[in-house]
Amino acid sequence: MPEDVNRSPDDQSPDDQSPNDSGPASPMSAEEASRRIDAMHAAQREAIGLGPRRSDEKAGLGPSRQQQKSRATRDALIELATELFSEVGYAPTSIRDIGRAGEVTSGAIYGHFRSKADLLAAAISACIARELESHIGVQPNEADYIEVLTNLAELYPDRDRLRALIVEGAAAARTDEETRVQLAEEQMSYLERWLTQYEENRDRMGIDASVDIYAALFYTWAAELGLGVLEAIGVDLPVPNAWADIQQRLARSLQMPLGPSSPVARLR
Repeated sequence: MPEDVNRSPDDQSPDDQSPNDSGPASPMSAEEASRRIDAMHAAQREAIGLGPRRSDEKAGLGPSRQQQKSRATRDALIELATELFSEVGYAPTSIRDIGRAGEVTSGAIYGHFRSKADLLAAAISACIARELESHIGVQPNEADYIEVLTNLAELYPDRDRLRALIVEGAAAARTDEETRVQLAEEQMSYLERWLTQYEENRDRMGIDASVDIYAALFYTWAAELGLGVLEAIGVDLPVPNAWADIQQRLARSLQMPLGPSSPVARLR
């Protein structure tokens, strides 16, 4: 865990400070003053959650050392929370417990996250990015969805912590409104993005026009989360290659036209 989380800027040594924090030893040129002003603006945008301006990116103006340390601290807190929430449980783990495990103060944690629910949502988001989306490997409009879904299905044992986090959060959400709202927003942000990607590329993917992609997406995600419920109560899960085979069959079926016995067809 980075050591700066309990220290105020006044406690930092000169080596820990950003080059932009030291006072000038001599009058600055207009060019240097402009660079420093740009650096201050970049820091302000970072502090309120905005990315760098395009002009900053072109100029190669990256985050300061202090910002890099802050980001490393945040990432470390997310990893620690992921471990505790998934193994000990979300409800019994307090912010103070996370602070003790990471040797940081509760105030330092609240400096990065509004609440425990906010930290849980960040942990789930990090797991989805690392354990799901990183395995696609190409842009969504270039991916073979059958191959992607099949490969992800075979890798389902690697996502046990992700499923545990969502199951723990879902249990807490039944009685905690803040957790419910945080998780609903986090889950829907991913589902809506995936839905858009499938809708925009359905013709290239060969998905039949009669398929309700919204329902197909939710069906697939519900199967993933269902694994989390079953493993939480100790039920033996299918071997990965058998699970992947079923996923491949289901994915291929999305290219089939609507059959006369389909419930949707009977409604027409």
